[in-house]
Amino acid sequence: MTTQEKDKTFIRKCITLSQKSLENGDAPFGAIITKDGEIIAEATNESQERVYDHAEVLALDKAHKKLKTSDLS
Repeated sequence: MTTQEKDKTFIRKCITLSQKSLENGDAPFGAIITKDGEIIAEATNESQERVYDHAEVLALDKAHKKLKTSDLS
């Protein structure tokens, strides 16, 4: 799979997550974190419960926990 094809796959995944967030009654946002061409974390907005539970923050937290490091380069 080319880089362009992977990028399209990642964008489609974010769109799907955004739709899921909207279906759950939240703002339509989804986020993924990738490393070496693979998705390592994903999340949707969950700010109905806590105002700061935005998709990008939750995805970063999941990636941090999975990789056991704050270095997400």
